[in-house]
Amino acid sequence: MALISQLSLKELVDLNEKSTGQLAGCTALEDAAQEYMSILYDALSESIILARLFATISFAELPGPNKTFVRNLAQSTGISELIKDRTLVLTLLEARGQGLSGTIAVIRRVISAFPWLLRISSTRSP
Repeated sequence: MALISQLSLKELVDLNEKSTGQLAGCTALEDAAQEYMSILYDALSESIILARLFATISFAELPGPNKTFVRNLAQSTGISELIKDRTLVLTLLEARGQGLSGTIAVIRRVISAFPWLLRISSTRSP
């Protein structure tokens, strides 16, 4: 496909329809993220150096190892009392780019690099 800057409206619509169709069979968010990033990167790799897909996921819905990581990080930064089941955690689901392949570890790299993200989402949780 063309560079992002050269995409026509029809090409964008076609890319959207392709991704919608291929994601329909995904049963897990992680699978959909991998598939979507593959479609996006394959179609636009001439223009993309690095693409990342994030989601905000409630603390209660995080996998066990990720909950442990968030608890430990919150404790080390003095904000443990802000972590509730409904606290939203910015979660890296997938990354594609030059020299990257496969799923990037959920949460760990993002939150450890940017611990303020955990603080922001914690203060906005009801």
